[in-house]
Amino acid sequence: MQELLTSISFDATQEVRATTLRIEKYIVKLIEDWHRMIITKLQRYEPTFTPTLNSLEPPNGSEVVTSHQFDENESYQKELSLYKNNKSFFEKNEKVKLHAALLERIKPDVNHYIAKEEAALHSHYTHLVNQYVLAHKQSVSEEWYDYYKQLQAAVSEEFPIQELVSTMTVLEHVLEERKGH
Repeated sequence: MQELLTSISFDATQEVRATTLRIEKYIVKLIEDWHRMIITKLQRYEPTFTPTLNSLEPPNGSEVVTSHQFDENESYQKELSLYKNNKSFFEKNEKVKLHAALLERIKPDVNHYIAKEEAALHSHYTHLVNQYVLAHKQSVSEEWYDYYKQLQAAVSEEFPIQELVSTMTVLEHVLEERKGH
């Protein structure tokens, strides 16, 4: 019986860990979609502005997952007493009764574990996404500010028209000389 409980505990823990990978992949997709939406909105005002997307490597959520353990002091004698002998177990389908009794006994414990892990993961990923969103907003704001400062500097500088006219004259002479050769 202990081997069965250990196996169920291991499987439940592995499933929760696998779920963290799917959640992280989904979060990355959501953030990428959100970033594209930000770009689209900002490019309505300035078509050449494209903010960068910060690193999307969420910390491994499986580190938040705790291992499931059944209470070792619980007795399963009532459920195990349904097994009388091999003949009745297999031929009279008492294995179905035993399966149902064990499932009924184990299910609340596993459901409690899953609910506890769900709450922990929800808290972990909510905090993670909120931190990322705040950092990304700050980053985009800084990029937007720097972009406009660069545009403002480019427009406010005096343009050396006289230098350009003399450079064009020199280039025209060089081109005419090359045509002559």
